[in-house]
Amino acid sequence: MAPLPKTFDCYAVEARGALAEGRTQDAITIVVERLRTGTASAELQALAARLLRPPKKGRGKPKSDPSHWFEIGTEFEDQMSRMGLSYEEAAAALAKKFGYSERQIGVAVRYFRDRMSDAE
Repeated sequence: MAPLPKTFDCYAVEARGALAEGRTQDAITIVVERLRTGTASAELQALAARLLRPPKKGRGKPKSDPSHWFEIGTEFEDQMSRMGLSYEEAAAALAKKFGYSERQIGVAVRYFRDRMSDAE
């Protein structure tokens, strides 16, 4: 078995694991204990800095899923396969039914197809 690198810090690994699991207070406790003893590695100090001053959030409204994307996607696929409608005809019919523009229907259908391909 290969030896661990000299810069390996098990406390930093433990703190990052706690953060990944959503246990922020546990991670802070680990970082503070190592900082108080004066033996914190550079990696642990960088983690402490990130905890003290997290990165800035983006501007504007956070991106969200298109409304009714699942219903629109399933009906769109159904209309194209079962009813034999073209892309434009199916988009126009769903735009009228849901009260959206054809562009919004296209966005919802692309989102639906992406999610379905991720699920496979």
